[in-house]
Amino acid sequence: MSRALEITGQVFNRLTALYKTKRNKHGSMLWIFQCTCGNTIETVAYEVKSNKTKSCGCWIRDCTINRNKAGRIHPNKKSKQLKSSYGITLAYFNGMLELQNSVCAICNEPQKGKYLAVDHCHETGKVRGLLCENCNKALGQFHDNITLLKSAIAYLEKHSEVI
Repeated sequence: MSRALEITGQVFNRLTALYKTKRNKHGSMLWIFQCTCGNTIETVAYEVKSNKTKSCGCWIRDCTINRNKAGRIHPNKKSKQLKSSYGITLAYFNGMLELQNSVCAICNEPQKGKYLAVDHCHETGKVRGLLCENCNKALGQFHDNITLLKSAIAYLEKHSEVI
């Protein structure tokens, strides 16, 4: 067994080390950490020191709630992904969200718990708008083919009678 480090009072992201409790079945020392939201968690110091555990779980909830309420996302990996995949900035994405009132450009529904997807032309790379997961997948299944989409609409209209 390795000697437990003394980290009482040290702050790691949203967590402050309070005190040691016991060793887990692997021999690692368990600690009680106080989150900035007031909750406490018990985990090994390594998880917190290596940034694998950043909060009691409230950080993820806060990001989801803030993103869904404000319609904006926090600057993080999403910013790099937007730039590398679509050539747009996080500010541009947030501007699109604002123009669309944070809802899908097709069904006008918000995407619950996830980002709206960036819809783009696969031939030109041009960004067209933001879509919910269902609408984005539907367009993808039709390979962005307008003729196929019109055929699907005609099919649904033809068979729309109630049996």
